Amino acid sequence: MDDRSRQWLTQPGHHLLIQGQDPYPSLLNEIADPPKLLFAKGNLALLRGRAIAMVGSRKASLPGLRQARTFARQLAALDWVVVSGLALGIDAASHWGAVDVGGKTIAVLGCGCDIIYPASNGDLTRKIWETGLVLSEYPLGTPPLPHHFPRRNRIITGLAQGTLIVEARRKSGSLISAQTALDQNRDVFAIPGAVEYGHYAGCHELIRSGAVITESIADVVGELTPLLSSEVSACEASESNLLSLMGDQPESFQLLLKASGYTATELSRQLSQLEIAGLIVNSVEGYHRS
Repeated sequence: MDDRSRQWLTQPGHHLLIQGQDPYPSLLNEIADPPKLLFAKGNLALLRGRAIAMVGSRKASLPGLRQARTFARQLAALDWVVVSGLALGIDAASHWGAVDVGGKTIAVLGCGCDIIYPASNGDLTRKIWETGLVLSEYPLGTPPLPHHFPRRNRIITGLAQGTLIVEARRKSGSLISAQTALDQNRDVFAIPGAVEYGHYAGCHELIRSGAVITESIADVVGELTPLLSSEVSACEASESNLLSLMGDQPESFQLLLKASGYTATELSRQLSQLEIAGLIVNSVEGYHRS
């Protein structure tokens, strides 16, 4: 190990994870070619939580970005760890969704974890350094070379119980992540979308190949974990309050946040529970009764 790495590791929140030693994530031991070393910055406790990987197009549509942020926000509110690659587009929106509600998120990089890339994700990167976890198998100072990113995908999917493809074109790199997850014997989920512009052609291809068609977080949670009785009870308790604010016309998250008086975290949690119970629908326009 060079002097730069030794100095970096003396700083609070900086870690080197070694395969075969705690707290190296046990799920990575199940994949082919697990990294021998992982540089880490942030909260290592996130490695012990139930996790969902979320990936998709860098040049995502506005509906796709909204879907990613909403799905991540609601999953994080239910205490899922959102794992992604800190790229532009769907990755960044997924991380932001978790951050919105003070949730847990892990970013796996294709460069040294002391580097901010892309530069436009600077605020997001610093936020994850503070409240989440950043991981990289590459030594400090390693630049973001193109061949690093397909390789890091095996870590993104390997850390999670399942992988959700939010928006992907037919030749999207996200399809590589999906295949990697399948090779790791992990569930793959894909969100369908409009066919006019081809933004979701890759997702449709995955669904035809057997990926779980995903229209709400209920499809993810129902597949990966049984519905807990405590969630059902909480859902019933919140029904008269939150549902009274909704009708047949979609209401935005911000409007519901203002009208309900809840915090963003609590509102996301209750919306998630209502959606899992099938009482509401989360459409592109907003939330409404089912």
